Amino acid sequence: MLAVRWYVRFVLSYRDVEELLAERGLEVDHGTVYRWVQRFTPSLVDAARPCRHRPGDRWFIDETYAKVAGRWTYLYLWGARSRPGPASWGDATVRVAA
Repeated sequence: MLAVRWYVRFVLSYRDVEELLAERGLEVDHGTVYRWVQRFTPSLVDAARPCRHRPGDRWFIDETYAKVAGRWTYLYLWGARSRPGPASWGDATVRVAA
């Protein structure tokens, strides 16, 4: 299962996974890794599905340095967002560092 996870999680070829296993003392052909990926990937997907987050159930924080009332200070913004990255914070809470 570890070989399948490596293949799915990281951008590796079957031969790369074969080499990683060989470094750990396991002699496995890249064709065998291919068959494992085909057989066990659906099981990994099904096991991970309940762990996925719904939009809005995660909180993100952002910080910036800005001039407030003539004084430079850190601003911290946090709130529930559907995805990280540049977006409108909308109803995010703003805190000014003292």
